[in-house]
Amino acid sequence: MLLLLLITPLPLSSSTSCSSPPFPSAPSLARYLCRLSSVASSPPERRLRVLRAHTSIQGALDALVPQATSSGATYGTNGKKNTGREKRWQIASKQTKLNGICERPTMIAAIPALMFALSLSVADGFQSFYPELQVSRNIREMENKPALTVTSQPSRVLSRRGGNATLPCTIRRDQSLTPNRKMRIKWTKLTSDLLTEVDVFAAMDYHKRSYGSFHGRVRLRGSSPWDASLVIDDITLDDYGRYKCEVIDGLEDATAVVSLDLEGVVFPYSPRLGRYNLNFQDAERACREQDGVVASPEQLREAWRGGLDWCNAGWLSDGSVQYPITSPRGPCGGERTPAGVRSYGLRDKDKNHFDVFCFTSHYKGHFYFLPHAAKLTYGEAAAECRRDGGRLASAGHMYAAWKLAGYDRCDAGWLADGSVRYPVARPRPRCSPTRPAVGFRGFPDRKHKLYGAYCFRPGR
Repeated sequence: MLLLLLITPLPLSSSTSCSSPPFPSAPSLARYLCRLSSVASSPPERRLRVLRAHTSIQGALDALVPQATSSGATYGTNGKKNTGREKRWQIASKQTKLNGICERPTMIAAIPALMFALSLSVADGFQSFYPELQVSRNIREMENKPALTVTSQPSRVLSRRGGNATLPCTIRRDQSLTPNRKMRIKWTKLTSDLLTEVDVFAAMDYHKRSYGSFHGRVRLRGSSPWDASLVIDDITLDDYGRYKCEVIDGLEDATAVVSLDLEGVVFPYSPRLGRYNLNFQDAERACREQDGVVASPEQLREAWRGGLDWCNAGWLSDGSVQYPITSPRGPCGGERTPAGVRSYGLRDKDKNHFDVFCFTSHYKGHFYFLPHAAKLTYGEAAAECRRDGGRLASAGHMYAAWKLAGYDRCDAGWLADGSVRYPVARPRPRCSPTRPAVGFRGFPDRKHKLYGAYCFRPGR
């Protein structure tokens, strides 16, 4: 932003012998100082105060005129306070030096150094000591708008695993800029800690390239020369997160950020060994085995708003450990503690052990309870699912079917990790009498305990 401050002082008196307004030349400024020093009705002390009206010109004036103390007292070379007679003599001497500035052209050469400081501050000082001096200020603002901007509306896009999404990015370019065929468009994915970026896609003219797990799945929509929106096909659970659109046009650079959210469900998980047995790497592996990924803090908070209540702390994708409480109680932070997502903060990913909160979304395939007349051991259940063209389902499959498809069955059955669970979408006695939930029977003995089987058959 450019700020122009124009100060136009009006003439002090029609009888003054000094010439008109001081700007822009140095001689004019000198004559303006002379005018101030020649106001007959003002005592010498007041004229000195006018010339020292603002600290921004203090040092420059001191180079021309010795300074008196702020109290009006002056001191001699021996450090002793001057008498009234000596003080009058010094003021008269300073007035003589000021007059010398007006009379000697050679002194005018020292004036230009004061011009810039005077243009900003002299009006305030003069008006405070000379109320009759009218100062007219005209402040004009000129805004330098950026030549290149990038917008992303809406800033949040919702999709699902296996679907597609378009992340919006619109370029706004100043028409005064010459066309540039080498304008570069780059998309990156921000990590959960926002410290690093993962390359997704880059384009410049006819050259285009996708990176890593995004290879072959991303492209520019390109509905117009100013459309840099990114299309992602066959979305995976890892695609969830924040993306940055960056446009580089010569020396101009602009960015915008858009979030990709997924429909899904957050669920707590602990292994057969029991609670608090997973470091961060183990937690990531456990979620993968359950057809999910480690949930983000935002996903856990959204699940808490949806009613998730779990008293065991679990890992999240940013390395923090948290747990959601909707009904405060003694063992879970205290009865008087308000409901919310409680946090242990960031923890050592190698040394600390907790449970984990996993996130999964829609799946491609068929989840079902295996119709069988007799109850089965774990090994028998796995064999029957394979014979039916599938495999034992994971906990993630069951949670996704329960939350996203409303799957409801009160029969407990084996899952691939050796646990026994059952999904209840409609609360009723002997199943889940108070609210929808996935019932959990633990990890029974695989060789001797008999249950049903939940299978999963991959497909489109």
